[in-house]
Amino acid sequence: IVISINDFQSNILLSKRIPTDLERNSTTLISKISQSIKELIKKEGVSLKNLKGIGIASGGIINREKGILRLEMINKSLDFFTNLKLGHLQLPIVLEDVVYVEALGEKNLGLAKKIQNFVYVRYKNTIGAAICINGKVHHDSTGYVSELGHITVDKEGPLCYCGSRGCLEQVASERYLEVEIKEAIDKGVNTYIKSLLDKNNKNKNILEIVSEACQKGDSMALSLLDRVAENFGIGLATMINLFHPQLIIIGGNIPTQETYIRLLKHYVKMYTLTGLKENIQYRFHRDIQTSGLKGLSEAVIQHILPSLI
Repeated sequence: IVISINDFQSNILLSKRIPTDLERNSTTLISKISQSIKELIKKEGVSLKNLKGIGIASGGIINREKGILRLEMINKSLDFFTNLKLGHLQLPIVLEDVVYVEALGEKNLGLAKKIQNFVYVRYKNTIGAAICINGKVHHDSTGYVSELGHITVDKEGPLCYCGSRGCLEQVASERYLEVEIKEAIDKGVNTYIKSLLDKNNKNKNILEIVSEACQKGDSMALSLLDRVAENFGIGLATMINLFHPQLIIIGGNIPTQETYIRLLKHYVKMYTLTGLKENIQYRFHRDIQTSGLKGLSEAVIQHILPSLI
């Protein structure tokens, strides 16, 4: 978990990363977060009375009214409102979807400041999206933003934790790549990917490693990259056909190599309606942590500002 102190212009004054074990007791976990907030405030020299609100962003199913986060993948619920207030942080608390706040950060302060209609896609172990229409990022009070990762791409595909089969997340995400690579290596498939993984490339995500293996002519890597690009391209084309955005922003672990980007754009073009694909811009943002912290700050400011005027 990353904690930051921001000012009313959403500048990050100080941030701290704290190791988190989601398998721990939820009350203990939130107490740890509460204590870390207090330590950060003390370090920055901010008086508690000058702190005006707290923002929390996460994946999962969010109940914004009750401040409860449900993480289906590990079958756990976290009650932030109750436990943070028990920790003597008697402040307004805003609980938001992490993809929503990253998109809000891009709209207010980042790559989409002058764009009225755009789609923001978060690509990591999971795939999520947020939609901005007429200058407003879609915000569903039930806790959902846009479940792009759970559109069905292959009805005969692998079972997803959501209960469906062949979701985009199951056939295009980093997790999908990791599973496919492990199975291939376990079967004795000869691939340059294994050499790259053995080198302990901690600064490279799995999609970058596969892209690098492609540049070496590795047949398995080429096949994997093409499959992932096509499946992800189908998902993006679906969003374009539905919402007609001016801009697609992809945030997260996108490789720096051009091979994947070229493939992705090719498949998006293949599956997008003629006339919709001509004027779309693409932007890529790897530092989603910063845009997320700033976007969360913007969400808190929107929430508390009426009470301060």
